[in-house]
Amino acid sequence: MSKGKATLSDIAKRSGLSIATVSRALHNDRRVSEVTRRKVISAALELGFPLSSFARENKVGRLIVLVLDRGWEQFFDEALNEISNRGAELGFEVVFHRAAHHESLETGLAGISGLGDGVVVVGTWDSITEEDAALLSRQRYPAILINRYTNGFTSAVTHDDYLTGITAANYLAGLGHRHIAYLPGNQTSSAMRDRLRGFRAGLENLGIYRPELFAEPVQGRVLEWAGDCVKQLLALSTPPTAIWTYNDIVASAVIVSLRTQGIEVPRQISVMGHDNLPQTRDLGLTTFGYRLPEIGYHVIRLAEGYLKGALQGTAHVSLAPHFIPGNTTGPAPN
Repeated sequence: MSKGKATLSDIAKRSGLSIATVSRALHNDRRVSEVTRRKVISAALELGFPLSSFARENKVGRLIVLVLDRGWEQFFDEALNEISNRGAELGFEVVFHRAAHHESLETGLAGISGLGDGVVVVGTWDSITEEDAALLSRQRYPAILINRYTNGFTSAVTHDDYLTGITAANYLAGLGHRHIAYLPGNQTSSAMRDRLRGFRAGLENLGIYRPELFAEPVQGRVLEWAGDCVKQLLALSTPPTAIWTYNDIVASAVIVSLRTQGIEVPRQISVMGHDNLPQTRDLGLTTFGYRLPEIGYHVIRLAEGYLKGALQGTAHVSLAPHFIPGNTTGPAPN
């Protein structure tokens, strides 16, 4: 075999891997381990495979996924897999840049400054401030936020938290509940603000909003805060028959607190969470989940629009809530 004439099939034979795995490795697919990728690169170099020209000829453009928080990456893993897989199928060079520690947006953007042009996908639990939005708008490349938005400064794919709040209100009211409490998350987050606004609006539309049943936003230690909220709610002259919390961890803490005080869930009080977290699924919570593969799909479609010149300006894709019924909610007690 002459130098420079090797094919993917030749690399597959030399490395003992499938052609599909070789292709994924050369496209930096995140499903391929670093050990396997190095094995493929080594075989390609031994055979004289033109790696640089392969990259140029097979890439539509570069997609840089900037992960500022490892916890965020674990939560949105399914979405990131979809981005990696579909990006490779479309011929994108998908590059993941993971912060060594929890980083600010400014620090993260500085860290990818040497990676060249492309589309940047940003993943963080932090709120996007006005300063962050202005910083993104000044970049030479378009950016796409996941589950955060900046009111037109950049594109975003988000979960419709306002509609989630309305859906939660309608569901609990449909079970006959008229005294419904809410334990809200940190209001610096646009997602938490929208969820609170939607839930309140839903209850107001039904004529059953009770401000005294809405706790102050989370502060201090979450589990202790949740326990204190439960005590305060039960001390009211008319305590709630249903409690919605901003995430499943808080919902589980609420259930423990209620049971400690001899209250049965859901016979006496229904409890509902949010996030569909793996660590709380054994409880059978009624909750809401993120449509993670769909988030990844829409991120790739936006990126494709930018890289192929079909999308100018910004776009916001908002996905409907994914309601997951469980055994922690039931009809309001008589």
